[in-house]
Amino acid sequence: MNLVTHDRLQPEEACTEPPLPGGPRAAATAGAGSRRRRLWELPAQAHELLLAMGIGPQVLRRELARVLGHVHKARCTLGGRDVDVLYATVHDLATRNAISEALHRRLDERHASALRRWLPLRGYEALLAAWRVARDDGNLAGELWALLTHPQGGELEREALHDARAWVFHHARSHLARAAVEHECQQRAEHAERVLEEARARTALQQQQSDAALQRLRAELARAAGEAARWRALAEEHPGSSATRVGVGMAPPRATGTGTAAAVATLAAPSADEGPAAQTPPLTRPGRPPQWASSAASTPWAPSVPPAQAVAGSPPGAGASKRADGMPEPIVGRNVLCVGGIRHAAGRYRIRVERLGARFEHHDGGIEDGIQGLDGQLRRADLVICQAACINHEAYHRIKRHCERTGKPCLYLERPSLAQFDRALSAWTAPSRRSAAQPTPTRQGD
Repeated sequence: MNLVTHDRLQPEEACTEPPLPGGPRAAATAGAGSRRRRLWELPAQAHELLLAMGIGPQVLRRELARVLGHVHKARCTLGGRDVDVLYATVHDLATRNAISEALHRRLDERHASALRRWLPLRGYEALLAAWRVARDDGNLAGELWALLTHPQGGELEREALHDARAWVFHHARSHLARAAVEHECQQRAEHAERVLEEARARTALQQQQSDAALQRLRAELARAAGEAARWRALAEEHPGSSATRVGVGMAPPRATGTGTAAAVATLAAPSADEGPAAQTPPLTRPGRPPQWASSAASTPWAPSVPPAQAVAGSPPGAGASKRADGMPEPIVGRNVLCVGGIRHAAGRYRIRVERLGARFEHHDGGIEDGIQGLDGQLRRADLVICQAACINHEAYHRIKRHCERTGKPCLYLERPSLAQFDRALSAWTAPSRRSAAQPTPTRQGD
Protein backbone atom coordinates (compact mmCIF):
# COMPACT_ATOMS: atom_id res chain seq x y z
CA MET A 1 0.00 0.00 0.00
CA ASN A 2 1.39 3.37 -0.99
CA LEU A 3 1.87 5.61 2.01
CA VAL A 4 2.57 8.72 -0.09
CA THR A 5 0.09 11.15 -1.59
CA HIS A 6 1.64 14.06 -3.45
CA ASP A 7 0.81 16.55 -6.18
CA ARG A 8 2.11 16.51 -9.74
CA LEU A 9 5.63 17.89 -9.98
CA GLN A 10 6.21 21.18 -11.78
CA PRO A 11 8.35 21.07 -14.97
CA GLU A 12 11.20 22.96 -13.37
CA GLU A 13 11.17 20.56 -10.44
CA ALA A 14 11.20 17.55 -12.75
CA CYS A 15 14.30 18.80 -14.54
CA THR A 16 16.12 19.59 -11.33
CA GLU A 17 18.59 16.89 -10.20
CA PRO A 18 20.24 16.65 -6.81
CA PRO A 19 23.72 18.21 -6.86
CA LEU A 20 26.75 15.96 -6.62
CA PRO A 21 28.72 15.94 -3.37
CA GLY A 22 31.74 18.15 -3.73
CA GLY A 23 30.03 20.97 -5.63
CA PRO A 24 30.56 22.08 -9.24
CA ARG A 25 34.21 20.98 -9.23
CA ALA A 26 33.23 17.34 -8.73
CA ALA A 27 30.63 17.60 -11.49
CA ALA A 28 33.18 19.07 -13.87
CA THR A 29 35.63 16.30 -13.02
CA ALA A 30 33.07 13.67 -13.94
CA GLY A 31 32.89 15.02 -17.50
CA ALA A 32 30.44 14.05 -20.16
CA GLY A 33 28.49 10.81 -19.64
CA SER A 34 29.15 10.83 -15.87
CA ARG A 35 25.58 11.23 -14.71
CA ARG A 36 25.03 9.36 -11.44
CA ARG A 37 22.17 6.96 -11.20
CA ARG A 38 19.26 7.96 -8.97
CA LEU A 39 17.65 5.97 -6.18
CA TRP A 40 14.40 5.38 -8.08
CA GLU A 41 16.43 4.00 -11.01
CA LEU A 42 17.87 1.16 -8.95
CA PRO A 43 16.17 -2.26 -8.59
CA ALA A 44 13.87 -3.03 -5.65
CA GLN A 45 16.45 -5.40 -4.11
CA ALA A 46 18.87 -2.47 -3.89
CA HIS A 47 16.22 -0.26 -2.26
CA GLU A 48 15.65 -2.75 0.55
CA LEU A 49 19.38 -3.26 1.18
CA LEU A 50 20.19 0.47 1.09
CA LEU A 51 17.45 1.36 3.57
CA ALA A 52 18.25 -1.58 5.87
CA MET A 53 22.00 -0.87 5.86
CA GLY A 54 22.09 2.92 5.64
CA ILE A 55 19.04 4.29 7.51
CA GLY A 56 17.79 3.10 10.85
CA PRO A 57 14.09 2.46 11.57
CA GLN A 58 13.62 5.55 13.74
CA VAL A 59 15.49 7.81 11.31
CA LEU A 60 13.36 6.44 8.46
CA ARG A 61 10.15 7.16 10.39
CA ARG A 62 11.19 10.74 11.13
CA GLU A 63 12.20 11.36 7.51
CA LEU A 64 8.94 9.96 6.15
CA ALA A 65 6.88 11.95 8.67
CA ARG A 66 8.72 15.13 7.70
CA VAL A 67 8.23 14.57 3.95
CA LEU A 68 4.57 13.56 4.26
CA GLY A 69 3.85 16.50 6.55
CA HIS A 70 5.43 18.85 4.00
CA VAL A 71 3.38 17.31 1.18
CA HIS A 72 0.05 17.28 3.04
CA LYS A 73 0.65 20.51 4.95
CA ALA A 74 -0.08 18.75 8.22
CA ARG A 75 1.68 16.96 10.99
CA CYS A 76 2.04 13.24 10.26
CA THR A 77 2.75 10.34 12.57
CA LEU A 78 3.55 6.87 11.24
CA GLY A 79 2.15 3.82 12.99
CA GLY A 80 2.67 0.11 12.45
CA ARG A 81 5.71 -2.07 12.78
CA ASP A 82 9.17 -1.14 11.52
CA VAL A 83 9.06 -3.85 8.87
CA ASP A 84 5.73 -2.53 7.55
CA VAL A 85 7.16 0.98 7.25
CA LEU A 86 10.25 -0.40 5.48
CA TYR A 87 8.34 -2.34 2.82
CA ALA A 88 5.87 0.50 2.24
CA THR A 89 8.82 2.83 1.66
CA VAL A 90 10.48 0.34 -0.72
CA HIS A 91 7.24 0.28 -2.70
CA ASP A 92 7.31 4.09 -3.01
CA LEU A 93 10.96 4.14 -4.13
CA ALA A 94 10.13 2.52 -7.46
CA THR A 95 9.14 5.92 -8.88
CA ARG A 96 10.38 9.46 -8.56
CA ASN A 97 8.44 11.27 -5.86
CA ALA A 98 8.97 13.39 -2.80
CA ILE A 99 9.92 10.38 -0.67
CA SER A 100 12.44 8.92 -3.13
CA GLU A 101 14.06 12.33 -3.69
CA ALA A 102 14.26 13.04 0.04
CA LEU A 103 15.81 9.65 0.76
CA HIS A 104 18.25 10.10 -2.15
CA ARG A 105 19.44 13.36 -0.61
CA ARG A 106 19.65 11.77 2.87
CA LEU A 107 21.82 8.89 1.55
CA ASP A 108 24.07 11.35 -0.29
CA GLU A 109 24.58 13.32 2.90
CA ARG A 110 25.20 10.22 5.01
CA HIS A 111 27.72 8.65 2.58
CA ALA A 112 29.38 11.79 1.18
CA SER A 113 32.92 10.59 1.96
CA ALA A 114 32.39 7.29 0.11
CA LEU A 115 30.98 9.17 -2.89
CA ARG A 116 34.08 11.36 -3.07
CA ARG A 117 36.31 8.27 -3.03
CA TRP A 118 34.41 6.51 -5.80
CA LEU A 119 33.77 9.50 -8.06
CA PRO A 120 37.22 9.58 -9.80
CA LEU A 121 37.24 5.80 -10.42
CA ARG A 122 36.78 4.66 -14.03
CA GLY A 123 36.67 1.21 -15.57
CA TYR A 124 35.44 -2.18 -14.47
CA GLU A 125 38.76 -3.27 -12.94
CA ALA A 126 39.11 -0.18 -10.80
CA LEU A 127 35.55 -0.46 -9.54
CA LEU A 128 35.95 -4.19 -8.82
CA ALA A 129 39.21 -3.66 -6.90
CA ALA A 130 37.67 -0.87 -4.83
CA TRP A 131 34.60 -2.99 -4.07
CA ARG A 132 36.69 -5.98 -2.93
CA VAL A 133 38.70 -3.77 -0.61
CA ALA A 134 35.49 -2.35 0.86
CA ARG A 135 34.00 -5.84 1.19
CA ASP A 136 37.06 -7.11 3.06
CA ASP A 137 36.94 -4.11 5.41
CA GLY A 138 33.30 -4.89 6.26
CA ASN A 139 32.00 -1.31 5.85
CA LEU A 140 29.55 -1.90 2.99
CA ALA A 141 26.75 0.61 3.61
CA GLY A 142 28.44 3.69 2.13
CA GLU A 143 30.48 1.72 -0.44
CA LEU A 144 27.34 0.02 -1.78
CA TRP A 145 25.57 3.36 -2.22
CA ALA A 146 28.61 4.86 -3.98
CA LEU A 147 28.94 1.84 -6.29
CA LEU A 148 25.27 1.56 -7.23
CA THR A 149 24.95 5.29 -8.02
CA HIS A 150 28.30 5.42 -9.88
CA PRO A 151 27.93 6.09 -13.64
CA GLN A 152 29.54 2.70 -14.36
CA GLY A 153 28.17 0.88 -11.30
CA GLY A 154 25.67 -1.12 -13.33
CA GLU A 155 28.47 -3.46 -14.43
CA LEU A 156 29.04 -4.61 -10.82
CA GLU A 157 25.45 -4.24 -9.63
CA ARG A 158 24.63 -7.94 -9.51
CA GLU A 159 27.82 -8.99 -7.71
CA ALA A 160 27.57 -6.07 -5.28
CA LEU A 161 23.96 -6.89 -4.36
CA HIS A 162 24.88 -10.54 -3.84
CA ASP A 163 27.77 -9.64 -1.53
CA ALA A 164 25.66 -7.08 0.35
CA ARG A 165 22.85 -9.58 0.86
CA ALA A 166 25.31 -12.15 2.25
CA TRP A 167 26.76 -9.49 4.55
CA VAL A 168 23.29 -8.57 5.83
CA PHE A 169 22.38 -12.22 6.46
CA HIS A 170 25.63 -12.81 8.33
CA HIS A 171 25.07 -9.81 10.56
CA ALA A 172 21.43 -10.79 11.09
CA ARG A 173 22.48 -14.26 12.25
CA SER A 174 25.09 -12.73 14.53
CA HIS A 175 22.49 -10.36 15.92
CA LEU A 176 20.06 -13.23 16.53
CA ALA A 177 22.79 -15.25 18.23
CA ARG A 178 23.66 -12.32 20.47
CA ALA A 179 19.99 -11.77 21.22
CA ALA A 180 19.60 -15.46 22.14
CA VAL A 181 22.63 -15.29 24.42
CA GLU A 182 21.35 -12.11 26.05
CA HIS A 183 17.91 -13.68 26.52
CA GLU A 184 19.44 -16.77 28.12
CA CYS A 185 21.61 -14.61 30.38
CA GLN A 186 18.57 -12.58 31.36
CA GLN A 187 16.61 -15.74 32.18
CA ARG A 188 19.49 -17.07 34.28
CA ALA A 189 19.78 -13.74 36.07
CA GLU A 190 16.04 -13.76 36.82
CA HIS A 191 16.28 -17.36 38.07
CA ALA A 192 19.23 -16.42 40.28
CA GLU A 193 17.24 -13.49 41.65
CA ARG A 194 14.31 -15.78 42.47
CA VAL A 195 16.63 -18.29 44.17
CA LEU A 196 18.23 -15.45 46.12
CA GLU A 197 14.86 -14.13 47.26
CA GLU A 198 13.77 -17.61 48.35
CA ALA A 199 17.03 -18.08 50.24
CA ARG A 200 16.54 -14.72 51.93
CA ALA A 201 12.99 -15.67 52.91
CA ARG A 202 14.16 -19.02 54.32
CA THR A 203 16.98 -17.32 56.19
CA ALA A 204 14.59 -14.78 57.68
CA LEU A 205 12.19 -17.55 58.76
CA GLN A 206 15.02 -19.58 60.29
CA GLN A 207 16.25 -16.48 62.08
CA GLN A 208 12.79 -15.90 63.53
CA GLN A 209 12.55 -19.52 64.64
CA SER A 210 16.03 -19.36 66.16
CA ASP A 211 15.15 -16.18 68.03
CA ALA A 212 11.97 -17.77 69.38
CA ALA A 213 13.86 -20.90 70.45
CA LEU A 214 16.52 -18.75 72.10
CA GLN A 215 13.87 -16.88 74.05
CA ARG A 216 12.33 -20.16 75.21
CA LEU A 217 15.71 -21.52 76.28
CA ARG A 218 16.50 -18.34 78.15
CA ALA A 219 13.17 -18.56 79.96
CA GLU A 220 13.82 -22.20 80.89
CA LEU A 221 17.32 -21.29 82.05
CA ALA A 222 15.89 -18.54 84.25
CA ARG A 223 13.35 -20.95 85.75
CA ALA A 224 16.09 -23.53 86.33
CA ALA A 225 18.27 -20.93 88.04
CA GLY A 226 15.38 -19.97 90.30
CA GLU A 227 14.69 -23.61 91.16
CA ALA A 228 18.37 -24.21 91.94
CA ALA A 229 18.41 -21.16 94.20
CA ARG A 230 15.34 -22.51 96.01
CA TRP A 231 17.01 -25.88 96.61
CA ARG A 232 20.18 -24.20 97.85
CA ALA A 233 18.17 -22.11 100.27
CA LEU A 234 16.39 -25.25 101.50
CA ALA A 235 19.74 -26.99 102.03
CA GLU A 236 21.05 -24.01 104.01
CA GLU A 237 17.96 -24.07 106.23
CA HIS A 238 18.49 -27.79 107.05
CA PRO A 239 22.28 -28.27 107.13
CA GLY A 240 22.14 -31.48 109.17
CA SER A 241 19.52 -33.30 107.12
CA SER A 242 20.23 -36.21 104.81
CA ALA A 243 19.15 -33.96 101.92
CA THR A 244 22.37 -31.99 102.41
CA ARG A 245 24.40 -35.19 102.46
CA VAL A 246 23.04 -36.44 99.13
CA GLY A 247 23.58 -32.96 97.69
CA VAL A 248 20.12 -32.45 96.22
CA GLY A 249 17.87 -31.21 98.99
CA MET A 250 15.49 -33.97 100.19
CA ALA A 251 15.45 -36.24 103.18
CA PRO A 252 14.56 -39.91 102.73
CA PRO A 253 10.82 -40.43 103.27
CA ARG A 254 9.38 -42.54 106.06
CA ALA A 255 8.92 -46.18 105.21
CA THR A 256 6.16 -48.56 106.25
CA GLY A 257 6.79 -52.20 106.89
CA THR A 258 9.83 -53.97 108.23
CA GLY A 259 10.87 -55.41 104.86
CA THR A 260 10.73 -52.04 103.15
CA ALA A 261 12.66 -50.41 105.98
CA ALA A 262 15.40 -53.01 105.59
CA ALA A 263 15.58 -52.28 101.87
CA VAL A 264 15.84 -48.55 102.59
CA ALA A 265 18.63 -49.13 105.10
CA THR A 266 20.53 -51.34 102.67
CA LEU A 267 20.29 -48.88 99.76
CA ALA A 268 21.01 -45.74 101.80
CA ALA A 269 24.19 -47.02 103.49
CA PRO A 270 27.37 -46.91 101.35
CA SER A 271 29.73 -49.85 101.31
CA ALA A 272 33.07 -49.71 103.03
CA ASP A 273 35.12 -49.55 99.82
CA GLU A 274 32.96 -46.85 98.20
CA GLY A 275 33.41 -44.25 100.91
CA PRO A 276 30.95 -41.65 102.16
CA ALA A 277 30.62 -39.96 98.72
CA ALA A 278 29.04 -42.99 97.06
CA GLN A 279 25.31 -42.87 97.81
CA THR A 280 22.78 -45.31 96.37
CA PRO A 281 19.25 -43.98 95.80
CA PRO A 282 16.65 -45.55 98.12
CA LEU A 283 13.81 -47.83 97.12
CA THR A 284 10.74 -47.38 99.32
CA ARG A 285 6.99 -47.34 99.23
CA PRO A 286 6.22 -44.57 101.75
CA GLY A 287 2.79 -43.92 102.99
CA ARG A 288 2.87 -40.21 102.06
CA PRO A 289 4.74 -38.34 99.29
CA PRO A 290 7.51 -35.98 100.41
CA GLN A 291 6.94 -32.25 100.71
CA TRP A 292 9.16 -31.35 97.74
CA ALA A 293 7.13 -33.52 95.34
CA SER A 294 3.90 -31.60 96.02
CA SER A 295 5.65 -28.26 95.63
CA ALA A 296 7.26 -29.35 92.37
CA ALA A 297 3.93 -30.57 91.04
CA SER A 298 2.37 -27.16 91.68
CA THR A 299 5.04 -25.36 89.62
CA PRO A 300 5.04 -25.42 85.78
CA TRP A 301 8.57 -26.82 85.68
CA ALA A 302 10.27 -29.64 87.58
CA PRO A 303 14.02 -29.74 88.13
CA SER A 304 15.95 -31.56 85.42
CA VAL A 305 17.76 -33.64 88.07
CA PRO A 306 15.20 -34.55 90.77
CA PRO A 307 16.41 -35.75 94.16
CA ALA A 308 16.98 -39.43 94.80
CA GLN A 309 13.78 -40.58 96.39
CA ALA A 310 11.04 -43.19 96.21
CA VAL A 311 7.50 -42.37 95.13
CA ALA A 312 4.59 -42.92 97.46
CA GLY A 313 2.64 -46.15 97.24
CA SER A 314 0.04 -48.31 98.86
CA PRO A 315 0.20 -49.69 102.40
CA PRO A 316 2.27 -52.75 103.18
CA GLY A 317 1.18 -55.90 101.47
CA ALA A 318 -0.10 -54.18 98.28
CA GLY A 319 1.71 -53.76 94.97
CA ALA A 320 5.08 -55.56 94.88
CA SER A 321 5.12 -58.85 96.70
CA LYS A 322 7.37 -59.62 99.65
CA ARG A 323 8.64 -62.78 101.12
CA ALA A 324 7.52 -64.09 104.49
CA ASP A 325 10.63 -62.68 106.19
CA GLY A 326 9.90 -59.14 104.87
CA MET A 327 12.75 -59.07 102.30
CA PRO A 328 12.09 -58.08 98.64
CA GLU A 329 11.43 -60.83 96.17
CA PRO A 330 14.41 -61.88 93.97
CA ILE A 331 14.80 -60.09 90.67
CA VAL A 332 14.97 -63.35 88.70
CA GLY A 333 12.11 -63.58 86.20
CA ARG A 334 10.94 -60.02 86.84
CA ASN A 335 10.36 -57.19 84.35
CA VAL A 336 12.75 -54.29 84.91
CA LEU A 337 11.90 -51.00 83.18
CA CYS A 338 14.69 -48.44 82.81
CA VAL A 339 13.44 -44.93 81.97
CA GLY A 340 15.99 -42.38 80.74
CA GLY A 341 19.71 -42.82 80.89
CA ILE A 342 22.36 -42.59 78.24
CA ARG A 343 20.84 -43.53 74.89
CA HIS A 344 23.74 -45.55 73.55
CA ALA A 345 24.19 -47.30 76.93
CA ALA A 346 20.79 -49.04 76.79
CA GLY A 347 22.48 -52.21 75.52
CA ARG A 348 24.77 -52.27 78.56
CA TYR A 349 21.80 -51.81 80.86
CA ARG A 350 20.12 -54.78 79.19
CA ILE A 351 23.19 -57.00 79.64
CA ARG A 352 23.38 -56.21 83.36
CA VAL A 353 19.68 -56.87 83.96
CA GLU A 354 19.49 -60.06 81.90
CA ARG A 355 22.66 -61.34 83.62
CA LEU A 356 20.64 -61.32 86.85
CA GLY A 357 17.87 -63.37 85.20
CA ALA A 358 15.37 -60.54 84.69
CA ARG A 359 13.68 -59.15 81.58
CA PHE A 360 14.69 -55.65 80.46
CA GLU A 361 12.70 -52.84 78.85
CA HIS A 362 13.85 -49.30 78.07
CA HIS A 363 12.17 -45.96 77.44
CA ASP A 364 14.15 -42.77 76.84
CA GLY A 365 11.74 -40.63 78.88
CA GLY A 366 10.07 -38.80 76.01
CA ILE A 367 13.23 -37.53 74.33
CA GLU A 368 12.61 -39.56 71.17
CA ASP A 369 10.25 -42.34 72.22
CA GLY A 370 6.57 -41.44 72.43
CA ILE A 371 5.39 -40.58 75.91
CA GLN A 372 2.10 -42.46 75.29
CA GLY A 373 3.91 -45.82 75.20
CA LEU A 374 5.32 -45.30 78.69
CA ASP A 375 2.05 -46.22 80.45
CA GLY A 376 1.98 -49.72 78.96
CA GLN A 377 5.60 -50.34 79.91
CA LEU A 378 4.91 -49.14 83.45
CA ARG A 379 2.00 -51.60 83.78
CA ARG A 380 4.21 -54.50 82.64
CA ALA A 381 7.16 -53.60 84.88
CA ASP A 382 7.84 -55.17 88.29
CA LEU A 383 10.67 -52.75 89.06
CA VAL A 384 11.20 -49.23 87.65
CA ILE A 385 14.62 -47.58 87.47
CA CYS A 386 14.16 -43.88 86.76
CA GLN A 387 17.27 -41.96 85.70
CA ALA A 388 15.58 -38.65 86.39
CA ALA A 389 18.22 -36.37 84.91
CA CYS A 390 17.50 -37.63 81.38
CA ILE A 391 13.70 -37.56 81.16
CA ASN A 392 11.22 -34.80 80.54
CA HIS A 393 8.72 -33.32 82.95
CA GLU A 394 5.70 -35.32 81.74
CA ALA A 395 7.49 -38.69 81.90
CA TYR A 396 8.74 -37.98 85.41
CA HIS A 397 5.26 -37.23 86.75
CA ARG A 398 3.71 -40.22 84.97
CA ILE A 399 6.22 -42.51 86.69
CA LYS A 400 5.61 -40.81 90.02
CA ARG A 401 1.81 -41.06 89.80
CA HIS A 402 1.88 -44.69 88.61
CA CYS A 403 4.21 -45.87 91.37
CA GLU A 404 2.24 -43.98 94.03
CA ARG A 405 -1.00 -45.53 92.83
CA THR A 406 0.21 -49.12 92.43
CA GLY A 407 2.88 -49.27 95.14
CA LYS A 408 5.36 -50.48 92.56
CA PRO A 409 9.03 -50.17 93.64
CA CYS A 410 10.96 -47.43 91.86
CA LEU A 411 14.62 -46.45 92.02
CA TYR A 412 15.47 -42.81 91.29
CA LEU A 413 19.04 -42.33 90.11
CA GLU A 414 20.55 -38.91 90.50
CA ARG A 415 22.97 -39.17 87.56
CA PRO A 416 22.83 -41.35 84.42
CA SER A 417 25.87 -43.58 84.93
CA LEU A 418 26.55 -47.29 84.69
CA ALA A 419 28.17 -47.27 88.13
CA GLN A 420 25.02 -45.97 89.83
CA PHE A 421 22.91 -48.38 87.77
CA ASP A 422 25.06 -51.31 88.96
CA ARG A 423 24.95 -50.14 92.59
CA ALA A 424 21.17 -49.84 92.45
CA LEU A 425 20.77 -53.38 91.11
CA SER A 426 23.29 -54.71 93.61
CA ALA A 427 21.52 -53.01 96.49
CA TRP A 428 18.16 -54.38 95.38
CA THR A 429 19.38 -57.94 94.96
CA ALA A 430 21.72 -57.94 97.98
CA PRO A 431 18.97 -58.60 100.61
CA SER A 432 17.77 -61.60 98.65
CA ARG A 433 21.28 -63.01 98.30
CA ARG A 434 22.09 -62.45 101.97
CA SER A 435 18.82 -63.98 103.11
CA ALA A 436 19.44 -66.99 100.90
CA ALA A 437 23.00 -67.41 102.17
CA GLN A 438 22.28 -66.95 105.93
CA PRO A 439 19.70 -68.80 108.03
CA THR A 440 16.90 -66.84 109.57
CA PRO A 441 17.74 -66.07 113.22
CA THR A 442 15.39 -67.38 115.89
CA ARG A 443 14.40 -65.69 119.08
CA GLN A 444 15.48 -67.05 122.41
CA GLY A 445 12.98 -69.18 124.11
CA ASP A 446 11.45 -70.60 120.92
